[in-house]
Amino acid sequence: MAKICFLLLSLFMIVASAIINGSEAKEKVGVYELKKGDLSVKFTNWGATIVSLILPDKYGGPVGFSDVVWKVKEYKKYGYAPSIVFAYHSYDGDEGFPGAVKASVAYTFHPGNTLTVEMKAKPLNKATTVNLAQHTRQPTHSHWRNHHRKRISYDFLKPRTVGSQINKLANGYDINYAMDGVPGKLKKSGRVMELFSDQPGVQFYTANGLKDEKGKGGYVYQPHAALCLETQAFPDPVNHPNFP
Repeated sequence: MAKICFLLLSLFMIVASAIINGSEAKEKVGVYELKKGDLSVKFTNWGATIVSLILPDKYGGPVGFSDVVWKVKEYKKYGYAPSIVFAYHSYDGDEGFPGAVKASVAYTFHPGNTLTVEMKAKPLNKATTVNLAQHTRQPTHSHWRNHHRKRISYDFLKPRTVGSQINKLANGYDINYAMDGVPGKLKKSGRVMELFSDQPGVQFYTANGLKDEKGKGGYVYQPHAALCLETQAFPDPVNHPNFP
């Protein structure tokens, strides 16, 4: 896992303070480190203070696949099926993860105004953890429509609208479901989105973090103005051998 350093105190300020404080400046001020595996903590004898703490981050490093430059492998702007394919090579040790990974994402327009997204990832030299997800937000209705929100639970065994009772939850939906169901359609807009995946789960997220996002026509998007359906492996599979 990658490491994140939490800076608790500026070493520069510590040393400067020691110099200013007359008699204390005659004493030696230093920094001492303790290490155990991926953990590291640094101290100073000035006030017996923790200077920094470095520990593994459960999400990996701060720079994910969505924050790097991908190469354009193929690009067809026009034609029967316009498409673009992006490729990325993640080196061994990238963001703290073992093994090099070759990844690609293909977007293709098909007849009938259908857009498909195909994501692939392949470890190259050793076993590693890969869980790709598409985080595109889909508007729940046409952007100028208001819709009444009622309370609901996480149970969708019986068909119900997403926003019918969303306020029953602390902050909306952000949960992984095991996929097994039939297609549905938004009643107001008639929009349909089909998902095809070889992954067992779908992360359902209702844009809980949206706040004052400006859209077309001067519309300002707020929480729950869109939803995400992210096909992926079940969360935390490395610690659950029974997961598919």
